[in-house]
Amino acid sequence: MAGTQYSARYKAKLVLEALRGEKESETIAYENGINPNMLRKWKQEFLEKASTVFEDSREAEKTPIRKEASLKEARDQMPKTIVRVFFPSCSRTYTYYNDRFPLQPGDRVFVEGSMAGVQGEVLTAVPANGQEAPRVLSAADVQVSGTFLQARSHLLTFDPAALPYQKFLSWVLPPVPELAEGPESAPIRLQDLEGLEVPERIFSRGADYYRDGRVWYLQQTGTVVRAVVQGTHPYPVRFSVQEGLVRRLNCGCPCEYVCKHQVAVLLQYKKLLRRIQDIPERQEDWTAAAKPVFFSCALDANPRAVLRMESKTE
Repeated sequence: MAGTQYSARYKAKLVLEALRGEKESETIAYENGINPNMLRKWKQEFLEKASTVFEDSREAEKTPIRKEASLKEARDQMPKTIVRVFFPSCSRTYTYYNDRFPLQPGDRVFVEGSMAGVQGEVLTAVPANGQEAPRVLSAADVQVSGTFLQARSHLLTFDPAALPYQKFLSWVLPPVPELAEGPESAPIRLQDLEGLEVPERIFSRGADYYRDGRVWYLQQTGTVVRAVVQGTHPYPVRFSVQEGLVRRLNCGCPCEYVCKHQVAVLLQYKKLLRRIQDIPERQEDWTAAAKPVFFSCALDANPRAVLRMESKTE
């Protein structure tokens, strides 16, 4: 799943299963909800580094030390700056200390302190000169490269590297833990969302969110779907889907039941699937981003961005 952090133990388990040859790599990837290309990459890395198992153990012990020294050296070389950050949501400007990112005016950031969780825009960055202030926690990764197709309210791509989940999260949220899959429950039929067993007011609010374009992001990798929907704050949503049945639905909002954010995501997902079925070169894994958010973050926030457009005859 793009953007997810997998443990070395988990990667090794799947690679060893693939090397045994009892199942095709594509089957193993499908069963575990990951992209087959990712599994092939892990397998290649595993084989390339297999010889290190027989290296001198003293050399192996030095590797983590070298990595830590390299990280420390990179941090020490990063210019320490004081940045002024403007927050459009409240029209206020505050000052922050930064020693992690090469920030420039126009960059989007999240910070600690009273404005935690609120996206701001860098106005200026000057040498710190020993000054202290609340820190910049993250910077939006606005470098996007790939081919996107029109899908009415969204832009759609079949390139998993074009706009990974974690990259999009950096646009709209401070660093947050990966949203876990929801508990096992009765499956939801995609073709019968109007019959979803939720209070009418919740379904109605979710439908409003969907029509208002609040579902900012959707990505399907294997059977797993991740989304971001704008409520009081941007909330991550996650579920699995197979043969038209939705399971393990979960949302990052405080609700402990099927909420309006989940309803909105399911309605948007169903609509995008209909669009994807009309694309001859479609693939099972895909990503979609709402146009206003995409243009705001990938273009407006990146003065070096170049947009190439092409018309194709169906």
